[in-house]
Formats: sequence, C-alpha cells, structure tokens
Amino acid sequence: MNHHNQQINGYIFPQRTISKMKRSIDRTHETDKERAFSLCLDTTTNEIHPGKEHAQKGDSTSVRFEAGCKRNNQKHIGTFHTHINTDSSEASATDINNNCQEYNEIDCIGSSRNGKIVCMTKNNPTNNCQDKVKHLVEDEDLLITTNQGDESKLYSELDKVIKQNFKLEELKY
Repeated sequence: MNHHNQQINGYIFPQRTISKMKRSIDRTHETDKERAFSLCLDTTTNEIHPGKEHAQKGDSTSVRFEAGCKRNNQKHIGTFHTHINTDSSEASATDINNNCQEYNEIDCIGSSRNGKIVCMTKNNPTNNCQDKVKHLVEDEDLLITTNQGDESKLYSELDKVIKQNFKLEELKY
C-alpha cells in the first residue's frame, strides 16, 4: 500500500480523491462558491472515490448533491463540500442534519479559510440523529435570514450533538 493513501475509520482515501478535495478548496477560494461531491465507496477495495462535482449556484446558500456513484461496486457513503468563511471543523446545523441520515456515514468539509479538510464519521452508523438536530436547523435558518436568536447557544448545542454522534479526523495533503 503506498503511503499517499490515508485511512479514516477504515475507509481508504487514495491520493487522487484527496487531490480533488484540495482542488475544490482552491476553486472555492478563487470563486467564493461552495463546491461539493458525493463520496463513493468501492466495496471491493474499501477506497473512497469522488462522484460528480457541483458548485453553488446563484444566491443559493448550499450545494445540491446528485447521486454520483454510478460505477460498478460503488455505493454512496457520504459527501465532501467546501466552506467559504468558516473552518473545516465548523459544521453547520444543516451539515449535521444531512450527516445524521442513515445513508451518510462520512462527511468531509474543506475550508478555503484555513485550507484544512476535516472528516466526520458516525460513532454508530445505523443511528439517525436527525431528531436531535432538526430544531437547530430551524434556529440556524432564522439566524441567517433575520439575524435573530442566540448564536452561541445554538452552536454549543450543536457541538454537543456532534460530540455524542461523530468522530472528527483531519485528512492531510
């Protein structure tokens, strides 16, 4: 096995996948648009490959994912996306809500602010934690749209959900 591959929670990230993440971060830095792609698990090698990349469109505050795992032996295992103004370890309530769904087992966030990639894996893959985070998504939407609400309370509650349900590890490149 070459030393360019990295493992997170038993999943193997080939250098090609990490390089694509790095390019997405660079493009985000240049364009101020979030970018994203599905993470596809090759069930025969346990390697994670990138799906089709999408960029944030117009005034939308997020990136839409299309199922991008079409090759043989590949299944959707999670997502990668970039952040523009926040660190890679600072997942939003919406991010966490998406990660809580059963079909997402791993989520990586790349930050154009600090250049880092942090991946979040579920402590218990069969656990759906959306019920714990749904009200936080509503609070966050309110904060973003009207600037009303208690931001520090929201993010300390979100941190609790993250600590109870996820493990964070950095991918180096």
